[in-house]
Amino acid sequence: MITSAQERGLATSSTAPTQAPPGTVFAAASRGRSSWSGLLRISLVAVPVKAYPAVSTTASAPRFHLLHAGCGQRIGYQKHCPRHGTVPAEAIERGYEYAPGQHVVVEADELEKLRPTRDKALVLEQFVAVGEVDPVFFSGRSLYLLPDGAAAQHPYAVLVDALRQSAKAALGRVVLSGSRQLVLVRPAGKLLAMDVLHYPAQVRQASAWGKTGRRTLEELTNSKREMQEDPNRRYFDFRIVHITTVPASNQ
Repeated sequence: MITSAQERGLATSSTAPTQAPPGTVFAAASRGRSSWSGLLRISLVAVPVKAYPAVSTTASAPRFHLLHAGCGQRIGYQKHCPRHGTVPAEAIERGYEYAPGQHVVVEADELEKLRPTRDKALVLEQFVAVGEVDPVFFSGRSLYLLPDGAAAQHPYAVLVDALRQSAKAALGRVVLSGSRQLVLVRPAGKLLAMDVLHYPAQVRQASAWGKTGRRTLEELTNSKREMQEDPNRRYFDFRIVHITTVPASNQ
């Protein structure tokens, strides 16, 4: 029997959110699985780090499942072997086809050994002023970089402090999901944040869309006055990564 949302009501949780211990930079319970791990390289210095998604993948909108009409059972998707039928996940392995119908089994640790050395490093190549990168280059994916192990704590903290005090960020390259990506590494409090960027060749320049009409001095003056007189205008501060309302008294 399928019950409606009205019959079930809204479920509430009485479990309080887990609090991070005092002095903890990033709560271990909230990290989840790392998306990438390797060496953060800057010149001759290499710091072991792990990357964790900066944005939760938990959907805020209601999620729906596919059900069998009539009986209400959820539709499942199963791995199927032509000879033995349904196969459980633990019985599945990876194999490389070296000839038609002929495979050699490759274990997970062997795949890690085959991973090129350059794929295990995030190489910082150039420093830029924070905010110098045009927002159009940001692809929308951000990760937090955390030190991997006790030995990485000190050099990691030194790098964070150096970037924060100099108001600099670093451009680098790293392989994510099998593809070499251009990234921006910047300080975010006591952590490093890594933003995935579009390559310049992927970005359409504003000039490519043609010229717009010139505005008169009076129109520009009126526009500036409207922005100054609106006490509820909002701006996006990329340094602190949140939307802030600017009161009129602080102008």
